Amino acid sequence: MNSSFQDFVTISELNDREATALLAILQDDTLMELAKLIAHTCFFPGGGTLPPLHQDETALSKAWFGAAYLSFDDSRERYRQLGFPEEVWRESMTDLKLWLRYTERNEGIIGIWRHPRDWQMAIYRGEVTRHGRLECNTEYHYNRETLFDESGKPILKSGDPVINVHIPEDGPMDIPSCGDSIRRMAAFFAQYRPQYDWKGVLCESWLLDRQLLPMLSKTSNIARFQSLGQHYFVATTDHTVWRIFGSQAPSSSLARNIKQFIQNGGTFMEEGMFIPRQKLEAANFDLSCIL
Repeated sequence: MNSSFQDFVTISELNDREATALLAILQDDTLMELAKLIAHTCFFPGGGTLPPLHQDETALSKAWFGAAYLSFDDSRERYRQLGFPEEVWRESMTDLKLWLRYTERNEGIIGIWRHPRDWQMAIYRGEVTRHGRLECNTEYHYNRETLFDESGKPILKSGDPVINVHIPEDGPMDIPSCGDSIRRMAAFFAQYRPQYDWKGVLCESWLLDRQLLPMLSKTSNIARFQSLGQHYFVATTDHTVWRIFGSQAPSSSLARNIKQFIQNGGTFMEEGMFIPRQKLEAANFDLSCIL
């Protein structure tokens, strides 16, 4: 690696515990052999998912952390080859810390657990990038039934390119920050993907499940975000449960309400939301004008 250990720690925004855990991984020959295989097979050159080579999930999770370290400079080079600016790569690299902390919170180890591994590869390959509060795919085509506006006019059909937005779990999703993030995404596509004629902003998430609304205050960030666009059903999901609880007991009022909802036989959904490009541009990406 051309980057130093400290470069990796600083750019990835690791805390002292995470840096110490990584040092221990780097000094473990068995873990590093597995990390090298993961880095070579999964992170680059961009194909496939590693088969389950190790039955010990703890060791495998640590090896994935080591693979992220080994692939750090390859990721920087991939972004450079794609023509993306250094600052986008740096901001995107902070995603790693979110999943390290999720894994530690729910599994008691510092590593990359099963759920986010494909996601981490996408970040490193430049297929998902971060722009302020939100992340997005650098290319995504809508693949569901046609959406219509109130007059019956089709506004989104299968195959249409969109900016597909994701919500990292590292802070409040206030409307001004989300609007600024989408504005930055639009500028990114205009400069670095000028031929990508995106039709609007799309988001598919457990956070968009409108069954959450009675459990939230009307002024909550989630409730306000949900009101920005047209909704559609994606799938029933258990994602809400592991996102809220992981392996923890409910501690917040939302978590307690969700537990009660499940006990009463409720099933959570993942919903999608679409905001047409024209509406965003007319509001100059000020989402408060769309609410």
